[in-house]
Amino acid sequence: MSAPRAWILAGVGFGLSALLGWWLLTRPAVPVAGRTPDISALAGADPGGFEAPGSAWEPALPTDHAAHPGFRSELWTLSGHLVDRAGRTYGFQLSLARIALRPQPPERPSAWAANQIYRAHFTLTPEGADRARVAERLSRDALGLAGSQTDPPRVWVRDWFIGMGGSGLALAAAAEGAALVLDLEPVRAAIAGRDLDLFAERPDGPGLNLYLLSRLRVGGYLVLDGETLDVEGTAMLDHAWGAIPAAGGQLALNRFGLQLDDGRELLCVLLSRLDGGGTAVPSCALIGADGRVESFRRREIALEPVGHWRSPRTGTDYPVAWTLDIRPLSLRLRLSPLAEDQELDLSVRLWSGSVKVSGEQSGTPVTGSGRIDLTAAAPDGPA
Repeated sequence: MSAPRAWILAGVGFGLSALLGWWLLTRPAVPVAGRTPDISALAGADPGGFEAPGSAWEPALPTDHAAHPGFRSELWTLSGHLVDRAGRTYGFQLSLARIALRPQPPERPSAWAANQIYRAHFTLTPEGADRARVAERLSRDALGLAGSQTDPPRVWVRDWFIGMGGSGLALAAAAEGAALVLDLEPVRAAIAGRDLDLFAERPDGPGLNLYLLSRLRVGGYLVLDGETLDVEGTAMLDHAWGAIPAAGGQLALNRFGLQLDDGRELLCVLLSRLDGGGTAVPSCALIGADGRVESFRRREIALEPVGHWRSPRTGTDYPVAWTLDIRPLSLRLRLSPLAEDQELDLSVRLWSGSVKVSGEQSGTPVTGSGRIDLTAAAPDGPA
């Protein structure tokens, strides 16, 4: 199965539009007429000459937090869950993506010249809200509008940024009356994407370098409709860079990233045919509180939708509630959305939403939080 190109055009085309790092899909998200075109379309065909990911690569932090301009494309995604002092829950995600137009930047005849395009999207979902608050930005690395630096590592699109200094990270973003400023501290070491073993190795070699910080301790503040709230919680960072895969393909992929309150993380992908035929193929990786990874395959997993939501804007039907059963662990979970309307109807369309986790393992209650990214065809069929 050829697919481990997964995360990085989740921000370049968002969510699941082409390069979703360690668990991407092979099919682009549905383009939305009249909206900003996908960043990969703006860049045109790959001219060649970019660096290629290496099979022996290992993450080296904090150096690898910064941009890798020798590679064609790159994505940083931070997502997590927050709780304020009143016990109210919020899900969030900030994705920053970069694509290079040429392997070697040309001489700049003016301050307006640019060789890199950046795109960002930010979502905030208060639990029980009617919908997520969503915003996106597209800019270029000119006049300080967007860019990256290495000392200390920082990536930004205007005043939205992910910064890395010392042993921690920082985030700032805003959307629809909500502004978020956070400090984030890794709880354990980075994991290389291949160590998750979610897909069989590609015969043509890896398509991306990717690492995951599966749990960060979070603190900061949220300004929501003029009210300033102290918040804390947990988050996850994945950072991938490599080459944008070709658009198209016959496969769709849903991804699930869960943080359990007992200190474990559970990462799953569900691969299926766009036409709905055949049997969907799940795989999961469980990261223990000690950082060890345990992988599970299709016959050991039952991952099923149990609740749908139809978008009143686009008519698209999304499976937004799920059950997950990992039989060797006697682990049974239900994933319920913080809000049903977490559709990203932006330059590409998908459902990317925060969820609550509840269930049990061998009779012991299990709780947590997480995020689901769903590929979805428009009502009239795949794009």
